Amino acid sequence: MKKYILSFFIILLIAGASSGCLDKITKESSVLHLDLSVAGDYQNPVIDVTNTDRYLENVPFLKQKRYDIVTQRPYIHAVMFYNRDKISYYTSVPYTGPGNYLFTITFEDGKVLPTSSNESIVANVQFVDANGIIIGDEYFSVRWP
Repeated sequence: MKKYILSFFIILLIAGASSGCLDKITKESSVLHLDLSVAGDYQNPVIDVTNTDRYLENVPFLKQKRYDIVTQRPYIHAVMFYNRDKISYYTSVPYTGPGNYLFTITFEDGKVLPTSSNESIVANVQFVDANGIIIGDEYFSVRWP
């Protein structure tokens, strides 16, 4: 009798763990793709907000980078704020001067995100040169897609 009870609990434990794992595998959340247009010159970068584009995409949790991402210098990094609260992980890409840079912004768990396209979030973008010196630091509003 004890053997059957033990087997039953083991099967129950495996079934419970499997459903939790399946939930993580199939769960999706939004990421923000920010195509940032940078003008100016290498030492004096300027964000061209009028040519900056953004869109949301639902991506499975397992394909998201759910941590701060910092590349080797020089780089540009971005972080998003909503209602003065940091809502995203830091994301960085290598910096080579004026041009377009694509960021995939992943949002932190439990953060309140905008619910309509009439709302704005604030982006903070910093440009860091090869010596680790911040050569540009801009805040600008991004309309929620």
